[in-house]
Amino acid sequence: MRFKFLTYNTCFNHGFFDIDKIIKKYKPDIICLQEVDTDIENLKKIEKFGYLLADFANSFIKKGKIFGIATFYNPKRFMVVNSDFIFLPKVFNQIISSFFNLIAKIKERRTVLESVFYDILNKRKIEVYNNHFPVFTTNGEKLRALKSLFEYYQIKRKKHVIITGDFNYLPYGRKSLEKLIFQYGLKEGTKNINYTIIYSLKNKKIAKTYPTIARFLTKIFSLFFTDRLKIDYTFYKGFKLIESKRIEVEFSDHYPIISIFDYE
Repeated sequence: MRFKFLTYNTCFNHGFFDIDKIIKKYKPDIICLQEVDTDIENLKKIEKFGYLLADFANSFIKKGKIFGIATFYNPKRFMVVNSDFIFLPKVFNQIISSFFNLIAKIKERRTVLESVFYDILNKRKIEVYNNHFPVFTTNGEKLRALKSLFEYYQIKRKKHVIITGDFNYLPYGRKSLEKLIFQYGLKEGTKNINYTIIYSLKNKKIAKTYPTIARFLTKIFSLFFTDRLKIDYTFYKGFKLIESKRIEVEFSDHYPIISIFDYE
């Protein structure tokens, strides 16, 4: 039986305020959010739509608020078996990361959140990994971190896996990414989606969340990569992808992505 899966970077909780519009229309069974305010009262707001929090992980502090990643589920379809998180490998503390973080005055610690679900209707276990990788690192560093994730969680041995989130993978080295996920028996559920970023900084509330250097880079990217900057991905294993599409709403600087899966 099919189920719906949503991944969404809410841009420091801005997209979370309007997530009810997405939920009512698409009715996802599992929701993975990034850059969400992890205050428990904020996270509880989604419960009124019939969802439960599987778990959350704090990543960084910005202007006195704590932001991170959170995974929710439909209790009529899934049960939580286990949930845990780890901090990404020290590879992101290399010189390039430190240099850009110093300029942008950013102090980030990104995490990977693992949630193991039991499908009540299909009686199968699903392992979901919600991610948010740093912006100012090379694609090579991100690939090494992704490989570390695959090894740490022994992805090759898993039967039903979904790995999703904002990987901040810039528009080069596409073949290297494809080669890596193929080595671990994964497929890309977002392959048909060309871009996931909204370039417009007209929304002043969202624009203020960008450091000065990020605003500058956004303008540059908008000139050359308008239809190619895809940094949100969904990888999967043990499922048949029915459909995956970008949801055309501008509540955040990212588009939400909804995918429909069935079992192989």
